[in-house]
Amino acid sequence: MARSTLSYQKWPLIVTVIGLGLSGWLGWATTGTYGGMLSFLFVGAILAALEFALSFDNAIVNANKLEEMTPVWQRRFLTWGILIAVFGMRIVFPLAIVAIFAWINPSLRCTWRCLIRTSIPASSAKHMVRSPPLVGLSL
Repeated sequence: MARSTLSYQKWPLIVTVIGLGLSGWLGWATTGTYGGMLSFLFVGAILAALEFALSFDNAIVNANKLEEMTPVWQRRFLTWGILIAVFGMRIVFPLAIVAIFAWINPSLRCTWRCLIRTSIPASSAKHMVRSPPLVGLSL
């Protein structure tokens, strides 16, 4: 029995609605205003549209490459490619970039603090600790 085109879109649509709902909820929880909620919802919708456009473009390139592969390599390409693309490039990589540039890792903060304390005189360090961070590095 042939499936309808809409049946293939059921789960992507459910996940999209849940994601947009969560972005609206996050906006409400963060700001407590309807404007904040709509702002977060708008950003979520823009990111969803961007993800759709980039994924569609990538799917066309992958389909062209899959034509040339044997069934064994097609299966490997789809299995490992999806795992790396979804979990690696859409979850791990962005979190790693944010963690690195926001200095979220505690060991990096400790290293930065230790370098400051050992290489700068106490009188200068006191003023640096009180001043607001200039490049996003908090002590």
